[in-house]
Amino acid sequence: MLRLDRYVHLYHKNGGLEQFQNRDKLTAFDLLQGALTGKFPVGDKPEIPDSLRIECFVQCTDQEQSQITGGEFMLSPPEEGLDVCGVRFIDDFHRLHNDVVMACAKSGFAPIIKAGTLICNIAYGPWQSSAYYHKICAEADHLPKQLSPNCRLVLKLWPSREAELDRWSSVTSGRATGEAARVEWLETLPEQQVMGLRGLKVSPSKWLSFQKAFKPLNKNLSSRSLTLAALCIAENWIQTDEDLFGGSRCGIIAGDKPELKSKRQAFMSANQKLEHLKARMANNVAAAAKAACDIDVLNGIRILCMVTDPCLRELDDLTKKLTSPELCLKHHQNWAQHGWMQTLKDVAVCLTKARELPTCGIICEFQTEELALLDAAGPEIAYQNALCKSMGILADTVISIRAGSLAERSFYYPGRLANLTSPDPTIVNSTLAEFRLDVEAYWAAKECCHSNFGDKPEACAITSFGS
Repeated sequence: MLRLDRYVHLYHKNGGLEQFQNRDKLTAFDLLQGALTGKFPVGDKPEIPDSLRIECFVQCTDQEQSQITGGEFMLSPPEEGLDVCGVRFIDDFHRLHNDVVMACAKSGFAPIIKAGTLICNIAYGPWQSSAYYHKICAEADHLPKQLSPNCRLVLKLWPSREAELDRWSSVTSGRATGEAARVEWLETLPEQQVMGLRGLKVSPSKWLSFQKAFKPLNKNLSSRSLTLAALCIAENWIQTDEDLFGGSRCGIIAGDKPELKSKRQAFMSANQKLEHLKARMANNVAAAAKAACDIDVLNGIRILCMVTDPCLRELDDLTKKLTSPELCLKHHQNWAQHGWMQTLKDVAVCLTKARELPTCGIICEFQTEELALLDAAGPEIAYQNALCKSMGILADTVISIRAGSLAERSFYYPGRLANLTSPDPTIVNSTLAEFRLDVEAYWAAKECCHSNFGDKPEACAITSFGS
């Protein structure tokens, strides 16, 4: 609608897209043939008056099918389109969001996003009244007096809390362990920031809102799980703690299943799983508690946040850089020289972060005697293999999809021409040499096609494909 409004404005004020059709101007000064073929007459070059102004229509669009088709229709020659003189750029923000969401869907993490959204947004309900938020805070205040540090509920969630302390605790030595540490956890529960704030709300309409919402929550995710579980048992929304740990069916998969055909299909399937969980629990808070107590969901959320964190940093960097012509120029010069590859390297590096991986349930250190007791076909090895495989598939998918989108800046026009504005003369000269070779190769191929096949270029394409 915004683009349609812009087009209407162009017609109302300036004469519409016709102002970007420059054939008459080029024909008047004998420049049309040279502009179309890149070959101007040998000898006297045509005089180009100072008053000549070539209007260029610049679009910044997403890379969805309808927008690509519409953009190419406007820029195509008269026989196929509107013959508008211009160029179309991709929208970096939309592309980043779509790439990350597509990677999550193809990797089987769509159910994690749906379950995580319920866990994060439950404090806003019901109907945005935040009544659940007040119940959660009140329950956190009562828990130190109600729960024993050795009760089953605390013991089930303690490994997740221990991993959080190992990763994010400021105390590195002399820290309490065992029962004393669990007592300290219960006593400090009301003071933890996660219980004093609702936090950010996950919104599908906002780019990467899932990662932004869980970044502050990640350090105390097990505390929210414990509070939601205790609240549901106290309110009799869940009868026993056995009901909490039966699995929500929204956890991560090992990657053995065939990937879904589309992003839409993946999220429709994930939404069905979540709605089934809500119907089964007959209460949204109970459904959120069951999802929060599902170790597969917790591990999946943390894997997702760890792998996509470089993309979130890239988004924050873009919002700071794309604020002025000078910063935009510097940004595009950097990307034209493959500067975007740093984000993909950071995604790959996340697979080696031995300190953070235990928070995702992945064991990085083994004692020799522990290894001797493990069975290669046992459930512990199978679960570790599933976690590692899911994380690897997600990282690989993010890298492959983002590389396909970002390579346009380095390898294709007009993105690669940003190197012509580089302050380094070596980069400028090499870019000019590459551009000249590309232009010469293009017109040589076109002349060959015309001489062999006349006005039937599709025959040339078919023959080239066959050979």
